[in-house]
Amino acid sequence: KKSDLSKEINQTFSIELLGERIPHKRKFVLKGFGSQVCFLIFQISSEDASKAVKGFELIQSTITKEK
Repeated sequence: KKSDLSKEINQTFSIELLGERIPHKRKFVLKGFGSQVCFLIFQISSEDASKAVKGFELIQSTITKEK
């Protein structure tokens, strides 16, 4: 049996739109539960990130092993 695992990668980058560079944050999350794997991607502009952190954390915390 494989053990449960959780790995994260955080990335910062900019998107250019109509000549304006907009900083963004992206988070990749791999959650494994035995033979099941869930891969999540969260992305938001850096300016709005503080408004969405709790929602992203809620989504991530609700992904659990199937009973």
